[in-house]
Amino acid sequence: MIFSHPASKALDAVYAGLVRLVDELNRFHPTISRLPTFADDTAAADGNLKVGDPYVTPDGFVKRRVA
Repeated sequence: MIFSHPASKALDAVYAGLVRLVDELNRFHPTISRLPTFADDTAAADGNLKVGDPYVTPDGFVKRRVA
């Protein structure tokens, strides 16, 4: 996303800019319910999850694949 100034100083333009910003941030930070579920890093690797990507364990912990 490239940040830009609002099209005008009107409140509607500022609001539209904030909505766009929140939508962009949400696109890169998914909710926990959207994350894949794996038992451990080995299972995540077998599931082709990239190193550094998050996943959820069956007991509800959010982890990132480290190896």
